[in-house]
Amino acid sequence: MFKRPWIPKVILILLGATIFPACADEISLINSDTIRHTKNNMLCSGNVLVIYYKRIVAADNISYDKKSETIEASGNVIIKDEKQNTYFLDKLLVRKDFSSGYAKNIKTISNDKARLAASWASINDGTFELYDVVYTPCYKCNDSGNVTWQIKSHHVKIHKEQNMEYENVSFEVFGQPIFTLPFLSHPHPNVRSKNGFLAPRYSVSNKMGLGFMPIYLFSISNSQELLLKPIITSKIGVVLWGYYGYRFKHGELCVDASITNTDSLKNHDQKNLGTQTQYIDIPGETGKIIKSGYRGHIFAKFRYEIDEMWRCGADVNLVSDHFYLKRFPFFPEPENLLETNIKLEKFEGRNYFLLEAMFFQDLLGSVVPRIFPVIEKNFSVPFVFGTMDVDTIFVNFDFNDHRSLQKLISNVSISKNLLLSNGHILDIKALLSLHILRVSEKEHSEYNSKFCISPQLSCIWKWPLVLKGDQFSTIFTPIVGAIISVNKKYFDIFEDQFCDINDINFATNNRSVSQYGVDPGSRLCYGFKTSFYTNGGDNICDFVLGRSVELSAVSEKNETTGMKYKHSNIISSVNIHLSDALTFVTNCSYATKDHRFLRLESGIKYISDKIDIDALVFNGQHSFYDPFGGSTNNGGQSNTVNRIDETYRGAMLDMRWKTNTNTVLKAQIVFGGKQHKLIKYSTGIEYKNECTSVDLVVEKRNYRCGDLRPETAIKLSVNLKNLWFN
Repeated sequence: MFKRPWIPKVILILLGATIFPACADEISLINSDTIRHTKNNMLCSGNVLVIYYKRIVAADNISYDKKSETIEASGNVIIKDEKQNTYFLDKLLVRKDFSSGYAKNIKTISNDKARLAASWASINDGTFELYDVVYTPCYKCNDSGNVTWQIKSHHVKIHKEQNMEYENVSFEVFGQPIFTLPFLSHPHPNVRSKNGFLAPRYSVSNKMGLGFMPIYLFSISNSQELLLKPIITSKIGVVLWGYYGYRFKHGELCVDASITNTDSLKNHDQKNLGTQTQYIDIPGETGKIIKSGYRGHIFAKFRYEIDEMWRCGADVNLVSDHFYLKRFPFFPEPENLLETNIKLEKFEGRNYFLLEAMFFQDLLGSVVPRIFPVIEKNFSVPFVFGTMDVDTIFVNFDFNDHRSLQKLISNVSISKNLLLSNGHILDIKALLSLHILRVSEKEHSEYNSKFCISPQLSCIWKWPLVLKGDQFSTIFTPIVGAIISVNKKYFDIFEDQFCDINDINFATNNRSVSQYGVDPGSRLCYGFKTSFYTNGGDNICDFVLGRSVELSAVSEKNETTGMKYKHSNIISSVNIHLSDALTFVTNCSYATKDHRFLRLESGIKYISDKIDIDALVFNGQHSFYDPFGGSTNNGGQSNTVNRIDETYRGAMLDMRWKTNTNTVLKAQIVFGGKQHKLIKYSTGIEYKNECTSVDLVVEKRNYRCGDLRPETAIKLSVNLKNLWFN
């Protein structure tokens, strides 16, 4: 008999290698209070620890029979395997490679905290058979330690790293039996992906009826999967919907598509008004059910990294009609403008190259062109005075009405940020912009071929001042700037010359949303930004007040396009942090020439451990300019207004109340339109813990366009961790 205090661990390791010659290479440690051994047997007693075959085995007693190559462990047996799964047993008898054997009173905790208990287990060639089994993925679902759901079975078979098969199954929720099944199978917790049904989704609405979406996963490989998720409704038919995803070494491919021949409401017609499309109701036809023909969508994404600098890709976003995706509550809310493109890109430091083709589908019915090719080149180099940037782009636009245009823009700019004495900051930029535009059209419009060179010089001065008091500190930054440039005599249809002057861009040297745009004329800006802080560093209030004044003469084109609204704008923004949880936000833009607000937004945001509230009220207007909108008659005079003024207003309230650790009550209300009509409201409850997720939503949508009508829907989604059916 050897006592552990007198024998170094290295001797125990060498002794173990002698007793276990077949697995000596895998043994890294043997430790125990006492060790007895004979020619073919070894017995370790008291705090035994064995590490071999990437497993850790601890027990009160462990013996090894060299002749039968079996290991027997008893008394507080604990095993941790190479995947960090932990097993607790009363007794274990297995072959040394764990290929066969049996165990009594087993409790297991997997690496993702799923738990399983059984009274008896046997193993044969990697397949486990267990009796009197209880399984749950919940480790500790709530403060009381009770589990949300569990499965009980008389007999369970666990195939090696594949799936778990149950016989005579009882499914319990919060300790109460809900239903029983003669057979159930789900993947082993260690399986990354396997074929089977995922948690389905449900919906009930007055227009669609009962909706059910089963989801079946085909795990093609570790990098490929196929999801089949048909939408089955009781009133308007079936939608076939699927998703395919493939990730390879240097890229990915994803395809999401659906097709249906569902019924639709015969309640609309289409009326074209120039470049705008309106959908109007047909009297007497509202609510009549007809066959709408085949409808569907396809969304696809492809990316491939050719090497460290070159990358190519493509996006496909197409739908059969404007209302299809809003017809079923299972689909996500679509964007109004869908883009399909293919592109080739190169990234090299701060230099960039792009070759792209684009096609747009406007779900609001507007006319949009095909854009091919788009060739863009940007590079930046150090310059004597600062940094020189050269940005060049060529774009070709093709319209369906036998009209096309080509545009070349090249901007060369030199910029420098100067930090002067006493903290003064100067942002200086000199820019020369070259615009070449060629227009080909069957009918004359206001859009003509142009050649324009626009130099621009800008200088923005800032002086941050820190004012400290006994309790508060203030950072006050006055701003004065001047932009001198040749007045632009024309406007591009695809340059957003109507971008809002706001608290962020009123004092910048280029306010255009496009890096190729140039301010249409000289401009003076002045104002200040200030922030208030406590001496502890907490922000109390941010306030911005500024004015941007147009210095150039007003041209006739400015008046017709709506630029007159931008001549002299006063902007303001206030963020008041009333507490750590409550913030008040407001910002506005005021046109002094027309004496009206172009934008007015106010809102509050409250964030705490229990309640989140986000409320917003907004009111404003847009001006859109369409140079192709004019028609020539009455002696060649245009009688169509090229400017379209739109007013937007509305309100939104979004609330979430966390009643406890796992439950959230939520509600959302959206108003909009000239008469502040209710667009959508929803309320729901969300329950989530480590093993279960339940989301129940009741939603009312007041859409009235095409085959969409006011609809109330109830949506339910339930997800159970580690459980889907094969």
